[in-house]
Amino acid sequence: MLSTVQEMMRVGPPQTMSNLAGTAAPSQGSDSYRRPVAHAAAVAGASPLLNATIGAGMVIAEMVTGGLFLENLKMEKQRTSNPYPVLVRQLLKGNIADKIIGFEAGLLPWGVVLGVTKGAVLLFAKTFYNNVFDNVSFLSKDQGELVAGALAGATQGVFISPLLLARTRVNKALVSRPPMGPMEEIKFSFRVMNEDVRAKGFIRGAIMPGMAACVAKRTLDWGSRFALILYLKKFFAKEDGTPFTHAESGMITFLGGVLSVSVTMPVDRLLPVIQGATSSSESVMTVMRARMAQEGLTTWFRGWFVRALHTGYHSLFAISGTAFVASMIMRNRGGGDDDDDE
Repeated sequence: MLSTVQEMMRVGPPQTMSNLAGTAAPSQGSDSYRRPVAHAAAVAGASPLLNATIGAGMVIAEMVTGGLFLENLKMEKQRTSNPYPVLVRQLLKGNIADKIIGFEAGLLPWGVVLGVTKGAVLLFAKTFYNNVFDNVSFLSKDQGELVAGALAGATQGVFISPLLLARTRVNKALVSRPPMGPMEEIKFSFRVMNEDVRAKGFIRGAIMPGMAACVAKRTLDWGSRFALILYLKKFFAKEDGTPFTHAESGMITFLGGVLSVSVTMPVDRLLPVIQGATSSSESVMTVMRARMAQEGLTTWFRGWFVRALHTGYHSLFAISGTAFVASMIMRNRGGGDDDDDE
């Protein structure tokens, strides 16, 4: 990450950007060239709690409008290696009602729980860390932005790791069970987790397994995304210093999310292996060797296309979507403008 920061600092003049809404800095010939552009630690004054609330809602909106389907499609591609058209037909088979159920498969209960946690924790932490680093002298604005993004990802990993572990264990237990409704699955989930806690203890059984890998993964995920978004905003910055519109900022955010997948994909594939090995009491190395023997090196990049599409889509909602909604709220409150054009 340090080398990434150093490289970012060599690209163009020391422009800064909004961490959520995103604005282009003035050009070098401008009188206001060295005037720092406020990071959207608060979009025109938005608090961490407001951004967290909006972020939770935006991630749920992303999931309902296709994000969850893309994630399920990615998981099936990684599991089976079948062509995408075959997987789409399998996930969306049956009549219209069945297709809707297939499109939203996994939304209740775990999808909603994970979505709310992902969005709320990430946006609260990102805003909080930007507020902290905006007040330190040993980091530039851009460096503070990158460190805040990586730390926000790490914080998200701490909170969602136990939820991902619980979902993995529950899904394994559900394989041998008939289909359940959402309420039945919630009760069954608590029963499975209670058994794990009694057998292994609360910390060792329900909290810690896989957490280090999850924190590392989320740090890399969001650190690389915010680094690429910052680079792209510098690259596409307008010479006259005109700020990006919300639409332009959204497209850059989407592209940054897509490009980050080439960096994060192997780690993304490794985490389910670690959690699955922990759940089945096998060693991680044993599971990894078996997977490599069966599938070769391509196993670590399987599902890249859909993963990239989903990551860009998720980043668009979580970052730019939150910025847009927050700016509208603050504008209606009379809290100022985020300097983005409509």
